[in-house]
Amino acid sequence: MIIIILAAGSGSRLHPLIKNIPKCLVKYQNKPILKYQLEVFKKLNLKKLFLVSGYKSEKINIEQIKKVKIKKFKSTNMLYSLFQLKKLFNGKEDIIISYGDIIYRKSVLSKLIKSKAQLSTIVDKKWYSYWKKRMSNPLNDAESLILDKNNFITEIGQKLKTNKNVQGQYIGLTKISKNIAPELLNIWKNLYKQKGKIKKINNLYITDFFMILIKRQLKLKAIFINRGWLEFDTKKDLKMNF
Repeated sequence: MIIIILAAGSGSRLHPLIKNIPKCLVKYQNKPILKYQLEVFKKLNLKKLFLVSGYKSEKINIEQIKKVKIKKFKSTNMLYSLFQLKKLFNGKEDIIISYGDIIYRKSVLSKLIKSKAQLSTIVDKKWYSYWKKRMSNPLNDAESLILDKNNFITEIGQKLKTNKNVQGQYIGLTKISKNIAPELLNIWKNLYKQKGKIKKINNLYITDFFMILIKRQLKLKAIFINRGWLEFDTKKDLKMNF
Protein backbone atom coordinates (compact mmCIF):
# COMPACT_ATOMS: atom_id res chain seq x y z
CA MET A 1 0.00 0.00 0.00
CA ILE A 2 1.18 3.50 -0.90
CA ILE A 3 0.71 6.62 1.24
CA ILE A 4 0.55 10.04 -0.46
CA ILE A 5 0.73 13.05 1.86
CA LEU A 6 -0.40 16.34 0.33
CA ALA A 7 1.56 19.14 2.00
CA ALA A 8 2.37 21.79 -0.61
CA GLY A 9 0.35 24.74 0.70
CA SER A 10 1.67 27.47 2.97
CA GLY A 11 -1.05 27.46 5.64
CA SER A 12 -1.10 31.25 5.89
CA ARG A 13 -3.69 31.25 8.71
CA LEU A 14 -1.01 29.77 10.97
CA HIS A 15 1.30 32.76 10.51
CA PRO A 16 3.78 33.49 12.08
CA LEU A 17 4.30 29.81 12.95
CA ILE A 18 4.82 29.00 9.26
CA LYS A 19 7.26 31.83 8.64
CA ASN A 20 10.24 29.47 8.35
CA ILE A 21 8.71 25.99 8.12
CA PRO A 22 5.93 24.28 6.15
CA LYS A 23 2.58 23.73 7.78
CA CYS A 24 3.14 20.00 8.25
CA LEU A 25 6.11 20.74 10.53
CA VAL A 26 4.20 23.10 12.83
CA LYS A 27 4.23 21.59 16.31
CA TYR A 28 1.14 20.35 18.13
CA GLN A 29 1.87 19.53 21.77
CA ASN A 30 5.62 19.84 21.10
CA LYS A 31 5.63 17.44 18.16
CA PRO A 32 5.39 18.22 14.40
CA ILE A 33 2.07 17.39 12.77
CA LEU A 34 3.83 15.16 10.26
CA LYS A 35 5.43 13.15 13.07
CA TYR A 36 1.99 12.04 14.29
CA GLN A 37 1.21 10.62 10.85
CA LEU A 38 4.57 8.87 10.63
CA GLU A 39 3.98 7.19 13.98
CA VAL A 40 0.63 5.82 12.78
CA PHE A 41 2.18 4.57 9.53
CA LYS A 42 4.90 2.81 11.49
CA LYS A 43 2.37 1.08 13.75
CA LEU A 44 0.59 -0.23 10.67
CA ASN A 45 3.85 -1.20 8.94
CA LEU A 46 3.23 1.19 6.04
CA LYS A 47 6.58 1.98 4.47
CA LYS A 48 5.91 3.30 0.95
CA LEU A 49 5.55 6.96 1.82
CA PHE A 50 5.40 9.87 -0.63
CA LEU A 51 4.94 13.56 0.15
CA VAL A 52 4.08 16.38 -2.23
CA SER A 53 5.72 19.56 -0.96
CA GLY A 54 5.89 23.17 -2.08
CA TYR A 55 6.15 25.93 0.51
CA LYS A 56 9.43 25.65 2.48
CA SER A 57 9.99 22.24 0.91
CA GLU A 58 13.69 22.27 1.80
CA LYS A 59 12.77 22.01 5.49
CA ILE A 60 11.27 18.55 5.02
CA ASN A 61 14.10 16.05 5.24
CA ILE A 62 12.80 12.72 6.44
CA GLU A 63 14.65 9.62 5.33
CA GLN A 64 11.65 7.31 5.01
CA ILE A 65 9.67 9.73 2.82
CA LYS A 66 10.12 10.22 -0.92
CA LYS A 67 9.50 13.92 -1.48
CA VAL A 68 8.18 15.48 -4.68
CA LYS A 69 8.39 19.26 -4.85
CA ILE A 70 6.07 21.36 -6.97
CA LYS A 71 7.07 24.86 -8.04
CA LYS A 72 3.54 26.10 -8.68
CA PHE A 73 2.25 25.59 -5.14
CA LYS A 74 1.04 29.21 -4.94
CA SER A 75 -1.21 28.85 -7.97
CA THR A 76 -2.37 25.23 -7.69
CA ASN A 77 -4.39 23.10 -5.30
CA MET A 78 -4.76 19.57 -3.92
CA LEU A 79 -5.76 17.75 -7.11
CA TYR A 80 -2.81 19.16 -9.02
CA SER A 81 -0.53 18.05 -6.18
CA LEU A 82 -1.97 14.54 -6.15
CA PHE A 83 -1.40 13.85 -9.81
CA GLN A 84 2.19 14.94 -9.67
CA LEU A 85 2.51 11.32 -8.52
CA LYS A 86 0.50 9.92 -11.42
CA LYS A 87 3.07 7.15 -11.92
CA LEU A 88 1.72 5.55 -8.72
CA PHE A 89 -1.75 5.17 -10.26
CA ASN A 90 -0.62 2.09 -12.19
CA GLY A 91 -2.99 -0.43 -10.66
CA LYS A 92 -0.32 -2.29 -8.71
CA GLU A 93 -1.06 -1.08 -5.18
CA ASP A 94 -3.82 0.56 -3.17
CA ILE A 95 -3.28 4.25 -2.44
CA ILE A 96 -4.02 6.20 0.74
CA ILE A 97 -4.25 9.98 0.34
CA SER A 98 -3.70 12.02 3.49
CA TYR A 99 -3.79 15.78 3.87
CA GLY A 100 -0.61 17.04 5.50
CA ASP A 101 -2.36 19.22 8.10
CA ILE A 102 -4.32 16.52 9.93
CA ILE A 103 -3.52 13.94 12.56
CA TYR A 104 -5.51 10.80 13.34
CA ARG A 105 -5.44 7.76 15.52
CA LYS A 106 -4.32 4.35 14.29
CA SER A 107 -7.92 3.12 14.56
CA VAL A 108 -9.08 5.73 12.02
CA LEU A 109 -6.58 4.73 9.36
CA SER A 110 -7.07 1.02 10.10
CA LYS A 111 -10.79 1.38 9.44
CA LEU A 112 -10.09 2.98 6.08
CA ILE A 113 -7.54 0.34 5.09
CA LYS A 114 -10.08 -2.41 5.80
CA SER A 115 -12.62 -0.93 3.39
CA LYS A 116 -13.43 -3.22 0.46
CA ALA A 117 -14.90 -0.40 -1.65
CA GLN A 118 -13.13 0.79 -4.79
CA LEU A 119 -13.10 4.35 -3.48
CA SER A 120 -13.52 5.21 0.21
CA THR A 121 -13.13 8.28 2.38
CA ILE A 122 -13.29 8.89 6.13
CA VAL A 123 -16.36 10.80 7.34
CA ASP A 124 -16.68 12.13 10.89
CA LYS A 125 -20.25 11.80 12.17
CA LYS A 126 -19.54 13.91 15.26
CA TRP A 127 -17.95 16.80 13.40
CA TYR A 128 -20.37 19.48 14.65
CA SER A 129 -19.25 19.49 18.29
CA TYR A 130 -15.64 19.79 17.10
CA TRP A 131 -16.40 22.60 14.65
CA LYS A 132 -18.26 24.51 17.40
CA LYS A 133 -15.09 24.52 19.51
CA ARG A 134 -13.04 25.78 16.57
CA MET A 135 -15.25 28.61 15.28
CA SER A 136 -18.26 30.72 16.20
CA ASN A 137 -20.32 29.60 13.19
CA PRO A 138 -19.55 26.03 12.07
CA LEU A 139 -21.50 26.44 8.83
CA ASN A 140 -19.03 29.07 7.62
CA ASP A 141 -16.33 26.43 7.26
CA ALA A 142 -18.21 23.12 6.94
CA GLU A 143 -19.07 21.65 3.54
CA SER A 144 -21.94 19.54 2.27
CA LEU A 145 -21.91 15.76 2.54
CA ILE A 146 -25.00 13.83 1.48
CA LEU A 147 -25.32 10.04 1.58
CA ASP A 148 -27.59 7.54 -0.11
CA LYS A 149 -29.20 4.64 1.77
CA ASN A 150 -26.09 2.50 1.28
CA ASN A 151 -23.75 5.17 2.68
CA PHE A 152 -22.29 6.14 -0.67
CA ILE A 153 -21.69 9.87 -1.02
CA THR A 154 -23.89 11.69 -3.52
CA GLU A 155 -22.68 15.22 -2.80
CA ILE A 156 -19.55 16.55 -1.13
CA GLY A 157 -17.59 19.77 -0.75
CA GLN A 158 -20.31 22.33 -1.53
CA LYS A 159 -20.86 25.52 0.45
CA LEU A 160 -23.68 25.48 2.99
CA LYS A 161 -26.60 27.66 3.91
CA THR A 162 -28.08 25.22 6.47
CA ASN A 163 -26.83 22.02 8.07
CA LYS A 164 -29.49 19.90 6.36
CA ASN A 165 -26.99 18.81 3.72
CA VAL A 166 -24.38 17.64 6.22
CA GLN A 167 -24.54 14.00 7.27
CA GLY A 168 -20.90 14.03 8.35
CA GLN A 169 -17.71 15.83 7.46
CA TYR A 170 -14.89 14.81 5.12
CA ILE A 171 -11.54 14.93 6.94
CA GLY A 172 -8.97 14.57 4.14
CA LEU A 173 -8.20 10.85 4.35
CA THR A 174 -9.09 8.67 1.36
CA LYS A 175 -8.36 5.20 -0.02
CA ILE A 176 -8.18 4.37 -3.73
CA SER A 177 -8.25 0.70 -4.66
CA LYS A 178 -5.55 -0.43 -7.07
CA ASN A 179 -8.35 -1.71 -9.32
CA ILE A 180 -9.77 1.76 -9.91
CA ALA A 181 -6.59 3.86 -9.72
CA PRO A 182 -5.80 3.70 -13.48
CA GLU A 183 -9.36 4.76 -14.30
CA LEU A 184 -9.06 7.80 -12.03
CA LEU A 185 -5.79 8.72 -13.68
CA ASN A 186 -7.39 8.53 -17.13
CA ILE A 187 -10.27 10.70 -16.00
CA TRP A 188 -7.82 13.30 -14.71
CA LYS A 189 -5.77 13.16 -17.93
CA ASN A 190 -8.88 13.72 -20.01
CA LEU A 191 -9.89 16.63 -17.79
CA TYR A 192 -6.47 18.15 -18.15
CA LYS A 193 -6.64 17.92 -21.92
CA GLN A 194 -9.66 20.20 -21.63
CA LYS A 195 -7.97 22.64 -19.26
CA GLY A 196 -8.85 25.51 -21.57
CA LYS A 197 -12.53 24.61 -21.20
CA ILE A 198 -12.54 23.72 -17.50
CA LYS A 199 -12.25 26.81 -15.33
CA LYS A 200 -9.23 26.84 -13.03
CA ILE A 201 -8.48 23.12 -13.34
CA ASN A 202 -5.18 23.57 -11.48
CA ASN A 203 -7.11 24.94 -8.51
CA LEU A 204 -9.49 22.02 -8.02
CA TYR A 205 -9.83 20.47 -4.59
CA ILE A 206 -9.99 16.72 -4.02
CA THR A 207 -13.70 17.14 -3.24
CA ASP A 208 -14.17 18.76 -6.67
CA PHE A 209 -12.69 15.64 -8.22
CA PHE A 210 -14.98 13.48 -6.08
CA MET A 211 -17.99 15.31 -7.53
CA ILE A 212 -16.69 14.72 -11.05
CA LEU A 213 -16.35 11.01 -10.26
CA ILE A 214 -19.81 10.83 -8.68
CA LYS A 215 -21.36 12.43 -11.76
CA ARG A 216 -19.66 9.70 -13.81
CA GLN A 217 -21.47 7.11 -11.67
CA LEU A 218 -18.40 6.06 -9.69
CA LYS A 219 -19.17 5.12 -6.10
CA LEU A 220 -17.55 6.90 -3.14
CA LYS A 221 -18.04 5.00 0.12
CA ALA A 222 -18.26 6.85 3.45
CA ILE A 223 -16.26 5.18 6.21
CA PHE A 224 -17.65 6.53 9.46
CA ILE A 225 -15.75 7.61 12.56
CA ASN A 226 -16.72 9.50 15.69
CA ARG A 227 -13.78 11.87 16.19
CA GLY A 228 -10.23 10.55 16.73
CA TRP A 229 -8.60 13.18 14.51
CA LEU A 230 -7.68 16.87 14.38
CA GLU A 231 -7.20 19.45 11.64
CA PHE A 232 -4.86 22.44 11.93
CA ASP A 233 -5.86 25.61 10.11
CA THR A 234 -5.45 28.25 12.80
CA LYS A 235 -3.51 28.74 16.03
CA LYS A 236 -6.72 28.00 17.93
CA ASP A 237 -6.71 24.49 16.43
CA LEU A 238 -3.36 23.85 18.11
CA LYS A 239 -5.07 24.17 21.50
CA MET A 240 -7.60 21.39 20.88
CA ASN A 241 -7.37 18.08 22.73
CA PHE A 242 -6.54 14.95 20.75
